[in-house]
Amino acid sequence: MTPRRGDAGAEAVAAVVAATRDHRMTFPIQARVSLTSPHQPEPEVYEVRARGDGGFAARSARRDLFYDPRTGQERLVVHASPGQEGFTRERVWPWLSPSHRVLAMFAPAELGIWGGTHDQHRVCAARWLGERAVRVDLVRREEPAGSEATGYAEVDLGNAVVTRMLLDGEAYVLEAARVVDDGDVTGPVVGPHLPGWPRSFVP
Repeated sequence: MTPRRGDAGAEAVAAVVAATRDHRMTFPIQARVSLTSPHQPEPEVYEVRARGDGGFAARSARRDLFYDPRTGQERLVVHASPGQEGFTRERVWPWLSPSHRVLAMFAPAELGIWGGTHDQHRVCAARWLGERAVRVDLVRREEPAGSEATGYAEVDLGNAVVTRMLLDGEAYVLEAARVVDDGDVTGPVVGPHLPGWPRSFVP
């Protein structure tokens, strides 16, 4: 099925929803994400394990993140560093919070970018990037209609993952990802089946 381009924006957003709604039923993914922030002197690299029955977890030199979508249990561990004390925050939360954006890249429908009551951003435009990816342009949710985009998210539809994202001046890049089956890394990510769409992982 080849997507039509006449109403590209609406169909692009619909394609993202279709690709991401079943993410919890896919195999676990092992991945690496780089976060570049104006508040940090160098990029922060996360090793991520997401989807499947094991919840969502990510570790970097600065912090550990964990979220279990079945129970809503969230944990953030910030490691002590020069000038900053370490701390742990645990709570039950019904969705992936802004501090867990690295994890939400593997559950795009749960990113706070869709204009919901508790979201921080909303979509102001969307367009196709080739035949397997969509870019949604974003503004802060409270901005008036017609505001220019200040962020974006690029979604790989075949694998239902965000490959690049810019939110609040922070840039997230998915650098590598593989399916994990029975504890072994087995090959390229295989996302939800979408007829006519390539399924091999291309970050």
